[in-house]
Amino acid sequence: MPGTTSAAYVTSHFLGNIKLTEKPRFSDCVTALANSEVDAVTTDDVILAGFAAQPQYQGKLKVVGVQRVVMGPGLGHNLVPEVGDSTPFRMCGADHTVQCMFSTGTDWRSRRMRERELKEDLHRQLRGARAAVLWKLDGLSEYDVRRPLVPTGTNLLGLVKHLATVEWGHFGAAFGDPLDEHLPWVAEDTEASADMWVAPTETRGAIVALYERVAARSDEVIERLPLDAVGHVPWWPPEISRVTLHGILAHTVAEAQRHAGHADILRELVDGSTGHGPAGSLLPSDDAGWWRARFDRLERAAREAVE
Repeated sequence: MPGTTSAAYVTSHFLGNIKLTEKPRFSDCVTALANSEVDAVTTDDVILAGFAAQPQYQGKLKVVGVQRVVMGPGLGHNLVPEVGDSTPFRMCGADHTVQCMFSTGTDWRSRRMRERELKEDLHRQLRGARAAVLWKLDGLSEYDVRRPLVPTGTNLLGLVKHLATVEWGHFGAAFGDPLDEHLPWVAEDTEASADMWVAPTETRGAIVALYERVAARSDEVIERLPLDAVGHVPWWPPEISRVTLHGILAHTVAEAQRHAGHADILRELVDGSTGHGPAGSLLPSDDAGWWRARFDRLERAAREAVE
């Protein structure tokens, strides 16, 4: 309605987390608020005060002094930090029409909790993959951590270098907080897959330390930003470089876990060692004879399948 406080104003100032659906009358929007279908209504404060004063809404609605918003009983007065931190928020308001956004049936505090738990789950998986890949280097010689073990040249220390490079771009550099050090192998004029192997002049300690520094910066970014924060991966094509923290965190977990699996196989090829970490292998046996018998049985089964 002309002259009222626009719900679009709230949307534009709170990170675009408010979606609006039209409602024909103010009364319909306030009814939706009272029924917990939306979190707040915004328009002229006199209109809102009138609704809040009606007997059927006494104790159910309150008018707060942030852009003339009337809110349900479960929400506090401090609207800016609660909504401005990317919490999904359901707003009714008026511009040229009365507008409402309907919820999925859970309040915003539950959504925030789920977002926090989701981030923690993904972050824990990323940390686990990092630890597993680094553990695969333990006890091996300089030659064994560097030597190619499959025709594509994949090697253990190269995987660490690659994952350090991936995280360097996916978090710090993508979200405006890059680690202040030069990675010469990411320049455009370097050979393909230069981050997948380690030159004789590069030490194991330097590569591991790089991964740890990059991981620490990644952790800072992940912990500081909301999952819907937007960044740009520097080496991806412009049309796909825009990412959310949620999307790139899930992507990085998948990549790190995939390479942790590669490291499992490479380490087994080197010296027969297995397991995902020092706490235990999760394998059914540690007896070499048991595994030899299993290997032979699987080999026989494979041959029988083609006979």
